[in-house]
Amino acid sequence: MKHAKHTKVTSAAVADRQFCKAKVIASKIGTCARTIHRWSAAGHFAARKVTERVVVYDLAEVLAFVEAGKVDRTTAAGAK
Repeated sequence: MKHAKHTKVTSAAVADRQFCKAKVIASKIGTCARTIHRWSAAGHFAARKVTERVVVYDLAEVLAFVEAGKVDRTTAAGAK
């Protein structure tokens, strides 16, 4: 399995941005956390590694990707 590239979060980088875990973002947009991980792994937006086990995403980046219409809602919802 291919792993997403992670960017280390610094205090200057988070000053005016909201970072959330995949599960939180997924609940806001009506999909599952795994979908957020897949989109990030595909390079649509960056994952930021806070600790060894905690990865967060810039909420604005994810929402911009979704709002740009680049998301197929049938696959995002898990339909086959």
